[in-house]
This record gives sequence, C-alpha cells and structure tokens, in this order.
Amino acid sequence: MYPTLEVAKLLLRLAHDDDDITNLKLQKLLYYAQGRFLAAYDEPLFVENVVRWTHGPVVPEVYHEYRRFGSNLIPVPRQSTVAGFSVRDRRSISTTYDLYCSYSAGALRRATHEEMPYQSTSPRGVISRQKMRDFFRSQPHGALPVDPNIDVSLSTDHLLLEQARSTATEFVDLDEFLKTINLETN
Repeated sequence: MYPTLEVAKLLLRLAHDDDDITNLKLQKLLYYAQGRFLAAYDEPLFVENVVRWTHGPVVPEVYHEYRRFGSNLIPVPRQSTVAGFSVRDRRSISTTYDLYCSYSAGALRRATHEEMPYQSTSPRGVISRQKMRDFFRSQPHGALPVDPNIDVSLSTDHLLLEQARSTATEFVDLDEFLKTINLETN
C-alpha cells in the first residue's frame, strides 16, 4: 500500500499539458484506481479510505491537499520522483488513468453516483473496500462506456504482474518510467 498523496501525484504526473485535472476529477481517478486495484489484486492500492461526499467518492487527505485550487486545474508536477512503486502498481495506475482521463470531472461524478459502492454507503461514510472490490470485479470499467480499443479486463493486470515479476525493474525517477511506458506502448 502506498500513501494516497503519492498515488495522486503519479496520476497528476501522467496528465499531459492539455488534460484537465481538477480536484474533483482527481478524486474520481483515485476511486477508480483503488476499485480496479482491489478487484485485480485483492489488496488496496493506497492507505487512506474513500469516503462518500455529495459530489462523489473522495479521499479527504488528498482533497484537503489540493482544495486551494478550487475548481481550477491542478498544476502537473514537473519534477518529482516516485520511488517505491512496483512496475505492476505503476502500470495499474497508468491503465486506470488511460481509461478515465478523457472523461470530464462532471461525467466521472455522474458515473460514480450510479455505482453500487457509492449508492450503498451513507453520506460521509467510508466506502467499503469489499464493496469496491466486488463491484469492479463485476464491472471493471464501472458505469462508464470505455473506448473499445482499451482492454479493460482485469486479467491483463494479472499478466502484467507475471511480466513484472520476471523483469522486476524499479524506477526511482518518474520521467524514466514514463519513457518506458511510451516506448512499450508505441
């Protein structure tokens, strides 16, 4: 498990200059990253709980870190190192980002409101990790239509895990990791 702020920084770092990442959108990306990770690996991606707030699932610690930006874009961190993420976990986060980055914050908000983990949790209550795991096992992309060119099956994460174990490379510099992704996906 990782500190949630580190996962948030990685999601922000994956954004390109033209992507619109607000605090609202970041919160939804964290929810989807946690849910898909729980479904694939039966363990949480990050430490902090996801809570049901009026505008959807929120990780309060991350919300408070970035609330000074209001509804404005959060600047993409230019110089940051993301030490400690395994190849498997970075790829899982990157896949989640790729799946949901093209949606607006409003579309992600609406989708989370339609999903069982949010609907079955009382206001200001912690969204159960078990509910998220079970939901994302049955619906790997949640309530959103997904680009048919992107494989949303969780089984690909298990294949990546095996590949990561066989090649187990740790990156300290995020730019080095991003170059690796670009090289491998082109």
